[in-house]
Amino acid sequence: MKTLQEKHFFEPNFGILYQNMQSVWNKIHILEAFTEDYPQTHVICVSESWLNKIKKDLVNITNYNICSFFCREHHEGGGVFIMLKRGIEYFERPDITSLSLEMIFEIVVKNIEYVT
Repeated sequence: MKTLQEKHFFEPNFGILYQNMQSVWNKIHILEAFTEDYPQTHVICVSESWLNKIKKDLVNITNYNICSFFCREHHEGGGVFIMLKRGIEYFERPDITSLSLEMIFEIVVKNIEYVT
């Protein structure tokens, strides 16, 4: 096993996609096409997802998992989520995500441990 100093935390082509979607539900195909065209995309961050807890479970992009999610419970719109390419190790940050306030400060976060 490599020591912390020996690890390369990110490969040279590590990619992050951020998009304000204003309803991701009818635009999933756009994210899917992007990941096919740019396979070096490791992280997908979406704001204004307009999803709820039920629809979140229906979001499916090949080789990616939603690892962090915030949706509004009392108002429409808003919401954020992070998808990571399968195989990326991460850990929770409840000290930060617990700061989310509906319609005021909606945040999700994950610490990525190691990407190969």
